[in-house]
Amino acid sequence: MKRVLMLWRLKQTAVYLSFLILAGMVSLNGSSAAEPENRPEFDAKRAFGYLTKICRLESRVSGSPGMAAQQKLILDHFRELKAKVQFQSFDAPHPITGNPVRMNNMIVSWHPEAKKRILLACHYDTRPFPDRDRNNP
Repeated sequence: MKRVLMLWRLKQTAVYLSFLILAGMVSLNGSSAAEPENRPEFDAKRAFGYLTKICRLESRVSGSPGMAAQQKLILDHFRELKAKVQFQSFDAPHPITGNPVRMNNMIVSWHPEAKKRILLACHYDTRPFPDRDRNNP
């Protein structure tokens, strides 16, 4: 069970890191048509730094202090990149207790007035347990 949870966290973190890298690359491109040789190189050390910060937060289940810390981390990151950040908040029942848990979709955008845009979407939370958990079917 612990190994499955660790693998799940690693997978979630990898997805989040990929999103950050892609979003950063999109934001650096901006509205100008930069030549390919002017584009920044992938910085593995910086990417690993993002991964380390996220992993230090440990559990990021919605409604937890870890989730609040992660939301601030992401918010600060995208604001530093001059993005417009909005939260779309809603309540959803906790899968075990049924109690309402505050959830937030984070909407990050650059150049919202542009006619042609790219949409990227990902989850940035930790699930309380795996979807196919034999102990919690």
